Amino acid sequence: MQCRLSCVSHFRAGFLLWLLLIGTLVEARENRIKFGVEQFDWREYDGSGKRLLTETGSRILVGFEHSSRLAGKDSLFNLAIRGYFGNVDYRGHLQHPGGLLTAYSAKTHYWGIAVEPGYEAQFPSLQWSFIPTLSLGAGGEWWLRDLRGTYGYKEYYGVGYLRFEVGLKSKRPAGWFSRLGIKAPFLIREKITEFYLDGKCDDVKLTPGKNNTLSFTIGYHLVNRAVVSLGYDGYRFSPSSRKRVSCDSQFSGVEIFQPRSEMSLFMLRYSVPL
Repeated sequence: MQCRLSCVSHFRAGFLLWLLLIGTLVEARENRIKFGVEQFDWREYDGSGKRLLTETGSRILVGFEHSSRLAGKDSLFNLAIRGYFGNVDYRGHLQHPGGLLTAYSAKTHYWGIAVEPGYEAQFPSLQWSFIPTLSLGAGGEWWLRDLRGTYGYKEYYGVGYLRFEVGLKSKRPAGWFSRLGIKAPFLIREKITEFYLDGKCDDVKLTPGKNNTLSFTIGYHLVNRAVVSLGYDGYRFSPSSRKRVSCDSQFSGVEIFQPRSEMSLFMLRYSVPL
């Protein structure tokens, strides 16, 4: 316990020192609050490519953004935080011991939060009306997938990733901007709880495979300093290894795994300065 408290204290001290260092290096700051809606799509596939389930629906997004221009440089430190929630339609199957599948429809509830700090370098040119940008960020996202209904269960996901983006933005205060990026997960964790397989089963932890995905954003800075944008983001997970799980039934000791999964998000966002 003493070691744990000491580690926490050192972490807090280092984090505060990092914030202080950033504060001494910046010459201009901007904070924004963001609202939006996400069109969510989640799909899972078996080994032959057959679709096992689909989840689709809208989620509400609320976020915060901080930007700091580094003193004497054409570069920015950015911090983006977003939270989301919503109910989506589930259309899939129940898996019974022995491999039997029966059609099943329900509602899935999502809660999640993502935190992404990043660094943006700008390359202004006197001859261009747009400024090229290059961004590098590292983020973490955590969400709860709560399948409602008689045969429901809960899945907790945690993903760490890197993001690399190139973009263009207008030199004028009001104008267009765009970004195209690659998101590369380096850590994926999944935990299933309240799982039933003809009897209550123990919690199980899975590790889906990591795949890079594309993202893009296009938006417009309005004359009142508000920003409206459209974007796409997502994940692509390879199948996890199989884990044996114990259940309160005669089928205790079956193996389960996370199949190949794809998440797609189309986002409409609106932000205003604080």
